Amino acid sequence: MAREKVLNNGSSLFLKGADLLLAELQDPENLMIGSAYDGLGRLLTFDGRIPYRQALDSLSPFEQRIMERLQSRQEIQLIPVEPASNIENSCVVIQEGRIGHVSILLQDDIKNYNFAEPHFIIGAIQFLPEEYKSLEDEKTKHDQDFFQQAQFVSKELQKMEDVGKLEQVVSNIRDSFMHTGPLFVYVRNRIYSSFDRAGKNLVDRIIDGGEIVC
Repeated sequence: MAREKVLNNGSSLFLKGADLLLAELQDPENLMIGSAYDGLGRLLTFDGRIPYRQALDSLSPFEQRIMERLQSRQEIQLIPVEPASNIENSCVVIQEGRIGHVSILLQDDIKNYNFAEPHFIIGAIQFLPEEYKSLEDEKTKHDQDFFQQAQFVSKELQKMEDVGKLEQVVSNIRDSFMHTGPLFVYVRNRIYSSFDRAGKNLVDRIIDGGEIVC
């Protein structure tokens, strides 16, 4: 049995299976009851179908820190919110409609988010002003660390390419992707996957002249 779901951009989806389960988990009547930590825990684990530690790994280290804060602040609840709303000192929780990936965004992140995509806005998490300022400082440090790691990896890849080793590594990774599925890689709020429902942007399984094009 399918059920209609209206997205943030005004369009509709008719949901069944896993999509219908997501819609049920996102129902405010259930989601807004109890703490934000419990509500997000149900979303992350598909209501207990995925081990919590495994589900937590789909979040960035910074988002995991937010979950740690929420675990110690059981009085904080999710607040209903619209895309254009600006609730002071708050994060916004978004869930990707096709596979259920959860993102927790600070106000600066929301400004650059594409709400035209089929994402569901779950709600807002409001913190005390000093707590939110602390989160902003943590996010700045997290972004700096991420940038430094990206620079290091870029230099190492360049070294491998210079000595002719990179192509073989890429070939091995490509081969692994073709024989492992579904595979998900989370980089900040972006999802890379070999899974059709996630957009399959890691591996394009097209045969071109006998070669697999990735």
